[in-house]
Amino acid sequence: VSFSTCMQKIVKSLSKFLDVKFLKIGYKSKRFIIYNIILMSELIPDIVIGGSPKSGTSTLYNMLATHPGIVECKSKEPFFFMDVDNPHRNKKANFHEHGLDAYRNYFPDRNADDRLWIDGTTHYLYSDTALELFSTRPRPYHVYFMLREPASRVYSSFQYTKNNKGAMKWDISFSRMLDLMMNDRCDEVRDCFVYESSFYSMKNEIKWSCYVNYIKKWLDQLGSDRVHIIL
Repeated sequence: VSFSTCMQKIVKSLSKFLDVKFLKIGYKSKRFIIYNIILMSELIPDIVIGGSPKSGTSTLYNMLATHPGIVECKSKEPFFFMDVDNPHRNKKANFHEHGLDAYRNYFPDRNADDRLWIDGTTHYLYSDTALELFSTRPRPYHVYFMLREPASRVYSSFQYTKNNKGAMKWDISFSRMLDLMMNDRCDEVRDCFVYESSFYSMKNEIKWSCYVNYIKKWLDQLGSDRVHIIL
């Protein structure tokens, strides 16, 4: 069987995962897309704890990571599949700038066995890149979203940013920060934040707490058999 015939068979077998326009593009483009689809089937994690931040995800991740059938990521949150304009994006290794191959480096203990990969990046809940890539993966996987009472989550995130992370240059009360967030005036204290990613999070905390706006997109794309909500 010729290589061309093999490619045609692969295209046919993958057609249900591809847009109809795929059949109209050139051969080299088809080969590139097929290569990335094969990579996706190998490199997209099997278990994703995709959100939400400050909702107990580290406890769940650490419990699952101790299972002998699971390979944990070098970093609980690699931020690999973040949107290109998101400051949380890992600048040293991310999908947009380094491609899927770079994701292998986060799983040095991964061998050719049947163990499952786990990624605990809680900001994937808000990432269109993660949603689009995970929804095109052929093999089954599961995404878990832990949701916390919104007001408690926002307060916890503020305290973590201010105290644990040390990401504020001067003291701001939670009541003032909340007022700024609710009135879309966070830019007034932009210079207070050490990291752009911390400011970005604080600015969006209330919007991110409207979970239904994000969960619905994941359910529509992946279905309830793959998306699991933990309250």
